[in-house]
Amino acid sequence: MRRRDFLALMGIAAGSAAMYRAMTSLSVAAESTYAGPIRLDGDPKGTSIIILGAGLAGMVAALELRKSKYRVQVLEYNSRAGGAADQRTAATQRRCRALARG
Repeated sequence: MRRRDFLALMGIAAGSAAMYRAMTSLSVAAESTYAGPIRLDGDPKGTSIIILGAGLAGMVAALELRKSKYRVQVLEYNSRAGGAADQRTAATQRRCRALARG
């Protein structure tokens, strides 16, 4: 891993930790106390949901919502699905290799 890549990852981690700490102190990102199963009952009025991003999380969200009878539309900026998991770009391949090395 290059020094530049390492410093970038450290900056992301430190920034994320600082943001989370700030949000919890403002009670914006408080941990949920709900312990029951997630229930998606579907909306009887035919609610439509738009999901921004066809990455792994977006596609799983669309699948689960469709199982619960919601009308779902997934919008993706790129010409293909995959999001950050799409390893066809050189930058993404470098990041994945850096993370795999630890």
